[in-house]
Order: sequence, then C-alpha cells, then structure tokens
Amino acid sequence: KEKSPDEVLTFLKNYYDALGADAKPVVAVPTTYNTIYESELHDAGVGICIYANHMLRAAYPSMLNVAQSILTEGRSKEADGDLLGVKEIITLIDKNVTPPESSSAGSAANPNFISGREFSTKVKPASAPEPVVAPPTAPRVDDAPKTKPDPVGCVAHMRSLGVNFFTGVPDSLLAPFCHAVVDSFDNAADGRQLIAANEGSAIATACGHHVATGETPLVYLQNSGLGNTA
Repeated sequence: KEKSPDEVLTFLKNYYDALGADAKPVVAVPTTYNTIYESELHDAGVGICIYANHMLRAAYPSMLNVAQSILTEGRSKEADGDLLGVKEIITLIDKNVTPPESSSAGSAANPNFISGREFSTKVKPASAPEPVVAPPTAPRVDDAPKTKPDPVGCVAHMRSLGVNFFTGVPDSLLAPFCHAVVDSFDNAADGRQLIAANEGSAIATACGHHVATGETPLVYLQNSGLGNTA
C-alpha cells in the first residue's frame, strides 16, 4: 500500500533479471502508487495496467450529489444537468460507432461494424473451426419470437470464431446463456467457463487469459454490472 512505486519497480527489475525470457506477464494495479505513468510501468516490464475501482469511486460522488439535490429540492429537475438522458442510457450498449476512416456512406453499407470491430454472420471458410451444434436437450425454443436472443446460437457463433474461454457473473437472466456455454464443451479440454465473484474480476481474468494464451476470451454481464468493471 505504498504511495511510491519504488518497491514495485525494484521487484520488476529483480524479477526480470532472475527469470529473463522465462518470466511470465506482470499485471500492475497502481491504485495507491498513482504518481507513476503507464509508460514507465511498461518500460519496467508490466504487461497489463488495471485501474481497479476508479470508475466506481467516481460514480459514487455523482450519485450522492444527485440524491442530495432530490432530497433538498423535493424533485429531480435540478439534477438534470448531472444526468445522462434516458434515451441515451437505454441505447448506450447498442450504439454503433462509425470508424474514423470510413465515410457515412461506407458505414451505412457495412451494418456489421460495431464499436471498432467488424462482425459477420457469414459462413466461415472450410478451414475455420466447425460451429458447435446444440445438443437436443439444449434450452432452445425454435418458435420463439425472432426479436429474442438465441443463447445457443450466440454461443455457437462465438465458438466458431475461436472463443473457448468464457467468464462472468451468472444470474437468472443469463442462465440460458451459461447453460449453452457449458453444453458447447465436449470435454474439459475443449473450453472453459469460469464464474467470477464480480464483473471487475471477470475482466481481469479475461485479460490474464489473453496475455497467457493469446486467445480472445468472452466476458458476459448485465448492463447493471458495467460500473463494477472499472
């Protein structure tokens, strides 16, 4: 809990001097020693820098100010300046981001572009991994309205893209998805689902898995858990 990064920097030097090429990736959480820059940590050998709770700590004062305003004024009108619009918060997760290098016409012609990455439901080449076929007992309802999510189809698509590691915080709403994940594994070596204590732990676990294996993991959570991811 030292406020100076000196102890961390000394450890990193000794660690890499001792292990050299056999050293594993190091994760730093500079919550108390926050005077050091990410670039300095990177130069010292840190592979991942996690700001463990800053977004949550930033959210609390804002929520407290809004609550005090409502209690003082007896209404919420005076707090409008501190609030995100209802329509904006509802569409926050689904909002597409236009890539800087694309024109408006280009993004309109490419509806698969979402938040800086392009996703496609087109059939993969024969060399790609075969999609996972849902077992007969999987909780899938074929006559369900098309507007509802299809957990089995979603998991099968993720597996076909090479995602084999899943982590998150399950609940009753995500139960069908979690069951579909487990059902998609033929054996323990085929893939893994790791249940996390909270959303922040899930993000950290996924980062560690990517650094250790180079694979792309998947983190699942409800939008109510977004505040716990930072």
